[in-house]
Amino acid sequence: MIRSAAVFSLATLMLLGAVLPGQSQEDKKSDRDTVVAAGKEFTLTPTEVTPEEKPGDGPFEVKLKPAKDAVKVKMPAEAWTLGFFPQAIKGTGVGVGGPVEGAGLANMRTVPGKADEEGAWQVDPGDVITHVNGYAVNSVEDVICAVSTAKNKTDVQIVVKDVSTEKLNVFYVTATKR
Repeated sequence: MIRSAAVFSLATLMLLGAVLPGQSQEDKKSDRDTVVAAGKEFTLTPTEVTPEEKPGDGPFEVKLKPAKDAVKVKMPAEAWTLGFFPQAIKGTGVGVGGPVEGAGLANMRTVPGKADEEGAWQVDPGDVITHVNGYAVNSVEDVICAVSTAKNKTDVQIVVKDVSTEKLNVFYVTATKR
């Protein structure tokens, strides 16, 4: 009897383990589900992002030069997002669980000014967004505020720490109005 109960319990745990990690994207919360009130003030550190020169179509590694002082940035009335599923991480930046299909982080470009072209790059689960629109980010709310303050929503500059190489690369994405 104990053997049957143990087998049944193990089978149930295996089934639950197979179902839970395989959640559909519709069941996960994306950055689009995060609400940031207009006028909310954020303390963000401006950072000079300089892509390294190298031939080819990228991705381009970057050099970062943070400002000495953080600045206060107010959330605009209109919220814009990148289209990704946030993931908890240790350290700085915002973890990525994956891109929302068809959204900015599923169509990243290595050069600005090509918003009419589909990007050849996308974030992978485990990547970390470290900078958006020239600001260091550490929360989904920081990302939304930084994206929403970008002058050109079709060419939002982001810096992504690649999960495979640990390198910081610069990309350009088109934001989506929430």
